Amino acid sequence: MRRRRAGQRVTTRGMKEPEMKRIGFWIAEVLKDLENESVFARIRSEVEKLTVQFSLYEKRRAAVAGKV
Repeated sequence: MRRRRAGQRVTTRGMKEPEMKRIGFWIAEVLKDLENESVFARIRSEVEKLTVQFSLYEKRRAAVAGKV
């Protein structure tokens, strides 16, 4: 059940298979070296960049502005 919820949240943002593969790679990277703060920091930065590209509320903002 948990996995499905995460998938829905990713697709709600408009992400597709390439982005999901990136997310899986990041998870694997963190799990390989749980004590490495520099890995956490780098991945956190990459996740932030990805979420900016796929804004959760972009469609909602456009609807409010009358652009949809």
